[in-house]
Amino acid sequence: NTLVGRGAGFNLAGGVSNVIIGKDAGVALTTGDANILIGEGAGDAITDSHNCVIIGHTAGTSLNNTDADGSVLIGYGAGAAITNQIDNVLIGYAAGSETTGHYNTVIGDGAFSASDNASSSNVYIGQNAGSGEDGASASNNNVGIGKDCAESSTEGDYNTVVGHAAFKAANGNDSNHNTVIGFEAGKALTDGHSNTLIGSIAGESIQGGDGNAALGFKAGDDLTSGSNCIFIG
Repeated sequence: NTLVGRGAGFNLAGGVSNVIIGKDAGVALTTGDANILIGEGAGDAITDSHNCVIIGHTAGTSLNNTDADGSVLIGYGAGAAITNQIDNVLIGYAAGSETTGHYNTVIGDGAFSASDNASSSNVYIGQNAGSGEDGASASNNNVGIGKDCAESSTEGDYNTVVGHAAFKAANGNDSNHNTVIGFEAGKALTDGHSNTLIGSIAGESIQGGDGNAALGFKAGDDLTSGSNCIFIG
């Protein structure tokens, strides 16, 4: 074991191959193995977890169960609410800081930061991507790539979003099965399902509607509400 810092690994008794650096990092660890804990208070509640990588001030500060073995939490406050959740990779300042879900992959400053429910199996990459995930029910199986994409998303499932500020306003529990790709594509859509909006600013004014398809630059950008419409070009 490598221990550096006041209180770092203070209670370590039987664990092996741990690297613990920082004031009170891994302070409660007793028998866990092969953990990397770096930063003041990093992983300070862990007792017997294994193979965790926790780097950053107060990152993974609540993790305290072997179900969370193998967690990767990097960045100030990253994964701070994780206790026993499985297979989360949260990287960035406050990335996934409130999430209590499983199997999430999050990379970016503030990405997925407001999710305080059991939202699971999501991928968010980009500053503030999916940062509004704080609905009454969990939001699962979403992919969001791009700065501020799905920023207000709260309860939707099975959405694929790519582009800066794409799908930015979505906040309804009926926002499911949407495919939104392009700069600010579908940025006003708050509550709708099964829409396909592809192209820069495609469907940017749609606030509600289902089953719409818009393909091309500014395609369907004047539509504010409606369903089963097709715009090409």
